[in-house]
Amino acid sequence: MSRALREFWGGWVAAVRTLSLLPMPGPHAARFANALPWFPAAGMLLGAIPYGLVCLAERVAGPRAPAPVLAFVVLALGAILTRGLHLDGLADWADGIGAGRDRERALAIMKDPHTGAFGAIALGLDLVGRFAALVVLLGAGRGVWIVAAATISRTAQVGWAAFLPYARADGTAAAFVRGARVWHFAAALALGAGLLFAMGGAPALALLAGGLSVAAAFGFHARRRFGGITGDLLGAGNEWVEVVLLLASAALFI
Repeated sequence: MSRALREFWGGWVAAVRTLSLLPMPGPHAARFANALPWFPAAGMLLGAIPYGLVCLAERVAGPRAPAPVLAFVVLALGAILTRGLHLDGLADWADGIGAGRDRERALAIMKDPHTGAFGAIALGLDLVGRFAALVVLLGAGRGVWIVAAATISRTAQVGWAAFLPYARADGTAAAFVRGARVWHFAAALALGAGLLFAMGGAPALALLAGGLSVAAAFGFHARRRFGGITGDLLGAGNEWVEVVLLLASAALFI
């Protein structure tokens, strides 16, 4: 295998390993930022696994499969597959903006491993919102939007990495953000758009446009409040985009 092909495949390996606990064979990319164009595909995989399980359950149980139970399974499996990484980022973000009086204090609070009251509230609202949207979507037979939302939210992460500075001197996401370039986002956007069109046609692309609008708003907030992006903010933004899209899908596409 040529060096270029190894790096190409290594980007996919790094994307899946970074965003999930799924095992992937082979070495990851030498430059972590080369994983970024693969983020939409990794997001699609993380949405497709729980959705596929739901489809299997519906095939076995038929109409007896209750939507609330299936929604809980999707919610739990999503948290497990991602190791709770994005949920942890959401809690840290909420604690940072809730208790941090200035940028430095907010960043210090976000680095604290303990979850405060603001973080717990944010987690509760996020999970309740997701559950409500999932019940509606699965009950209406529109579970494919679960996969679409997961794809779009990971596409948004590439945009934040490419267009925002890293807000800390160092950190777990520093290699991704500092190595990110506009072409990484362009590649991720092209891949994400192609996957979404194959998934749901024009409505899925409309959902992508809506998701990027939410992502732009969160990016503006991150730049103004924190001076850029961090690993926690990438996770928090992912949760914001995904839950908004799920709720919008539940309201508009049934």
